[in-house]
Amino acid sequence: MRKNPKIRKKSRGKLNRKIMYWFLKCLRQYADFNGRARRKEYWYFTLFYLLFTIALAFILYAATWSVTYSADLALWVACMGILIWSLACVIPSLAVAVRRLHDTGRRGWTMLYVVVPSVISSITSPVAYVFTLALWLNILASVMSLIAGIVLIVFYCQDGEEGENQWGANPKEVVEEA
Repeated sequence: MRKNPKIRKKSRGKLNRKIMYWFLKCLRQYADFNGRARRKEYWYFTLFYLLFTIALAFILYAATWSVTYSADLALWVACMGILIWSLACVIPSLAVAVRRLHDTGRRGWTMLYVVVPSVISSITSPVAYVFTLALWLNILASVMSLIAGIVLIVFYCQDGEEGENQWGANPKEVVEEA
């Protein structure tokens, strides 16, 4: 027995709307650092952010190159477009990451485990090839930042705390409007 293709298309559209709901939910909660976020909310936001970034880069590069035939200018326009897009999404990205950490029972300041070594590495980079101490500090900070990044990814992958915690009710128990 053959399935009706119209039914399949309709159900796919509904699924895409539900998946896109999580990205739009993060954008609606632009600077909301309070509460909790499910794994689904965090990872769908991250997925769509990366997909939109890649699509934007290709579109801007191709459009600029097709008009100017200059690869350098096309690359510059694509980089500027990605920079503007990234700056627009930095606050919702931080907000959903903090809410995700809240869901696992951790404070949002946990993200500083990655930020502080990265800043130290960035500061010591220009002088790392002149001073040996700066080089070793740069290497150490880079390794610490990498390890802390892996730890944060593990935290983001963990299931949230059951029931209510100090940041609110469990988002899995709250009925979501799709």
